[in-house]
Amino acid sequence: MRKSRHPLFKNIFWWLGYTVAAIWMQFTIAGVDFFMPAVICSMQEENPRQTFWLVTMFALIQEGTGAIAFGSSTLWYCSALLLMYYGRWMFDANNFFFIVLVSCALGVWNVGLTLLMANLQSFQVNFQLLVADSCLLAGIIPLVWLFLYSLRQGFLRNVNAT
Repeated sequence: MRKSRHPLFKNIFWWLGYTVAAIWMQFTIAGVDFFMPAVICSMQEENPRQTFWLVTMFALIQEGTGAIAFGSSTLWYCSALLLMYYGRWMFDANNFFFIVLVSCALGVWNVGLTLLMANLQSFQVNFQLLVADSCLLAGIIPLVWLFLYSLRQGFLRNVNAT
């Protein structure tokens, strides 16, 4: 029983380390959700429990630091989960071009969701800045995913070998 728990703790510490790095990266490049590539990787691993806990943790972090009313991060991550879930019926979920397509859709959805939530709060949004942030988001997600995916594959190989 002890041997089966060891990879679990390694996995938990790995994701906690990534979360700290993602928070730092979001502080460095504002407007980009660096948690989304982790959610995508987790869905590709087909581990629903892991994905649930990551989405819950990331949504709570985003809700606590955001300026928009509660619920936008929950909608953001749920829509990404649906997009990935239904998208992999038509495409290979591990294909880089599928991730590019998903990130472009998320970039468009970021504009729509932000405008919707801002409108509900009578919150003024700089549309040009929002579009620029959404384009940056759509461009960075595949790059971070590629880096994270390759690191994660090596990590899983090492954990499964023990």
